[in-house]
Amino acid sequence: MNLTGYLSVKTVALAEESTMARMAKLVEEAQSQRSSTEEFVQKFAKYYTPVIVLAAIAMTLAPLIDRSLGFRKWVYKALVVLVTACPCALVISTPVATACGLAHAAKTGLLIKGGRYLEALGKLKAIAFDKTGTLTEGIFRVVDVKFVESETIDEEKWLSWIASLESRSSHPMSVAIVSYCRQKGLEPSAEVKDFDILEGEGICGVVDNHKVYIGNVRLSNRLGWTEYVPDTWDIRGATVGYFGTEEKFVGAFSVADSSRPEAAEALDNLKTGGIYTFILIFSHTSSQQSFKRLGACQ
Repeated sequence: MNLTGYLSVKTVALAEESTMARMAKLVEEAQSQRSSTEEFVQKFAKYYTPVIVLAAIAMTLAPLIDRSLGFRKWVYKALVVLVTACPCALVISTPVATACGLAHAAKTGLLIKGGRYLEALGKLKAIAFDKTGTLTEGIFRVVDVKFVESETIDEEKWLSWIASLESRSSHPMSVAIVSYCRQKGLEPSAEVKDFDILEGEGICGVVDNHKVYIGNVRLSNRLGWTEYVPDTWDIRGATVGYFGTEEKFVGAFSVADSSRPEAAEALDNLKTGGIYTFILIFSHTSSQQSFKRLGACQ
C-alpha cells in the first residue's frame, strides 16, 4: 500500500486490445456465424411466412365471397391459424439456442468459433485425447531408475550426465528428472556440448567428453539397446526412458504422471453418451494399461 509516495503508471495498450476484449470479440464473431440449421430455418421462413399470412388473409376474405359463411367465425379461424402457425418460434428458437450454448461454453472457458462447430459437436462419434496435461495433471515424478551393471557403473556420474542433458530439454519430463537428481545432491553440469534434439526419439549431447543418449523405445531400438533390457525389470510408470552411449546400453528410468481426478468421470460420461474415446500415446505398455483402467479409453 502506497501512502506517502506516488505511482507512475504507463499505459501500453488500449482496453480494446486486452485479453478479455479479444475473448468478447471472439464470442461475438462466433455468435454471428450461422450453422447449417440456422441457414436452413432462415431460408424456410422466407417462404413459410408469406404462405401463412396469405392463408390467414384468404380465410378472412372467404366470408366476403361466400355470404353463407359467418364473418366473425372465419376471422377467428384466420387468427387461430396466424397465431398457431406463427414462424416466430421456429425462426428465433435456433439462433437463441445457439447463442445460449456459445455463451455457456465461454463462461466455462471454452471458446467455440461458431454455431456450425457447436452443431458439429452433437454429431461426434469418437474423440481422441492427448495424454500429458489433458487426461493427466502434467506434473511428472521419477518412480524408478535402473542400471544394467549397477556394480560396475558409477551411478552418480550417470545421473549427473542425465541431469545435464535434461536441463537443456523443454520436455515436461525433464523438470522431474533434474529435480530427482538434485534431491540426490547432483547438480547439472554447465559443460554440455553438441546438444541435439532427436525428433520423435529423445536427446543427445556430449558431457565430460562422453556422448550420452536419452530417449524412448524408438531410440532404444535404433541403437540396439532393446535386446539388453533385462526381462526381470519391473519398470513401473507411465513413461519409460532409456539412456546410454552409442555403443552401450546403461539403464532406464520410469516417470509417472497422475491422472486428473475428473478424467475418469468425464470419459465415463462420454461413453454413456455413445461416444468412443481414444488416447494418443506412444509409451510403455504399463502406461497404456494404466489409462485403460480409467474405463473409457481404447
